[in-house]
Amino acid sequence: MGFGIFGFCLVLTLFFKHLTCQQPNTDGFFVSEFLKKTISSSYSTFSKSYYLSGSSYCSWQGVLCDAQKEHMVEFKASGLGLFGPIPDNTIGKLNKLQSLDLSSNKITGLPSDFWSLTSLKSLNLSSN
Repeated sequence: MGFGIFGFCLVLTLFFKHLTCQQPNTDGFFVSEFLKKTISSSYSTFSKSYYLSGSSYCSWQGVLCDAQKEHMVEFKASGLGLFGPIPDNTIGKLNKLQSLDLSSNKITGLPSDFWSLTSLKSLNLSSN
């Protein structure tokens, strides 16, 4: 009988763990994923931890949020040592983004969802 209860608890735990592992639908999550996948290993550990910490993304350097602090409207990541193509399901999911500066990095391509940034008014990809 003990194994039956243990087995039930194990299955229940795995089921709820799966539910909690779903991607959060927040601008901070999308930018964190972008930085994790594109930031150079030579970039300082301090800077990586600053951007990827649990602090509110609206307080990150280079980030400006709307008045309600719900959506990112500006993201400046110039000269951060970013490289490679911008991955899908990262920057392209920032549907309220108005200004994006990824200049002076080594960005090599745009994601397919980049074209859904319909609020974007300013884009700087120079020196990539």
